[in-house]
Amino acid sequence: MHHAFSRSLLLLPLPLAGCGGDSNGSPPAAIVSGTIGAEGGSLSVTSGALAGASITIPAGALTAPVAISFFEDTASLVPGFVDVGPAVRIEPDGLPLALPGVLTLPFDPTRVPPAVTAADFIVRMRLGDGRVFEEPARHVDQALGLVTVDALQLATWWVSVPDEIDTRAYLPLNSGDFYVYDSGLRLTVAETRVEPNFLGIPLIKLTFSTTFAFFSGMYLVDDAAGALSLAGEFEIGAENRQERLDGAALILEPVEPVGASSEVVYTFTGFVPFGGPVPVYTGIAHTTVSLVERTSIVTPVHTFEDVVLLQFDIERSDSRPRSGTNRFRLWLANGVGPVQVQDNDNPPVRLVSGVVGGRPIE
Repeated sequence: MHHAFSRSLLLLPLPLAGCGGDSNGSPPAAIVSGTIGAEGGSLSVTSGALAGASITIPAGALTAPVAISFFEDTASLVPGFVDVGPAVRIEPDGLPLALPGVLTLPFDPTRVPPAVTAADFIVRMRLGDGRVFEEPARHVDQALGLVTVDALQLATWWVSVPDEIDTRAYLPLNSGDFYVYDSGLRLTVAETRVEPNFLGIPLIKLTFSTTFAFFSGMYLVDDAAGALSLAGEFEIGAENRQERLDGAALILEPVEPVGASSEVVYTFTGFVPFGGPVPVYTGIAHTTVSLVERTSIVTPVHTFEDVVLLQFDIERSDSRPRSGTNRFRLWLANGVGPVQVQDNDNPPVRLVSGVVGGRPIE
């Protein structure tokens, strides 16, 4: 699963430019102003929300003196990204520079997701007509919270990064972890190499069990980097079956962007009863895996603020013949795992107790 975000022109609604000012509609005051001429020069903001912002215009970039001003503006939101710094509007908007100036923009390092690297930083530029462009960062100083970029015109600028997560931080899957939900549903995590029809293969076995002695779940395999692939599924109760994929299907990369989705298609072999030595049916499935959004979840245990919704939309059919569609949702809390679960349109069930990494969830 690979997610590539476009770095091309983005046609977005007209910005909320010129925001601020007082209640009678007067324009906002410039944070800092100065004049730069043909000989070049610099202008910097030393305090306030835009502290650290500056522009250095080289000699020859302008042909005559120009009054340049810095204003605080509003960023244009782009799904799948986090705006980590203030929007800096530099006027006169759209003024071209014959030679590139060096623009420095501040950002808040605490707002950068842990999985983001310096190479992921993006500088967005919005013109007065609402068009938004992306520019590569020239340098990123994550300690000081400053990004530099080449600027060939004056506009509104801000710093964005992909909204990415370390998937195993949100889905730890330690052997021995377990979760109990308010419906009586229980999820357990176990490492095993002795599952029938998977003998010798290291698996992470996720088992959902109910108070009615109904068990179902999935087999996952992981790699050293933390990627997760689906290897099979099982059900003990209504159908007493076990399924093995003909080839493990990658469902989550070690790092995933929130808001993205991917599709996997795989074939499988079914054994009835569970673990039977002879295949009974074959099938095919089309699954869409989505990290839908960031949210917060209130449970009897705790209010979890840093939560990502993981959703599986599954279409499947087999040679018995049987077919159907299912939706399964897991709300994953950072450092904890699934704190809320929903199967199809049934009411979500919330975490009431559990253990992760040998420690009770509090």
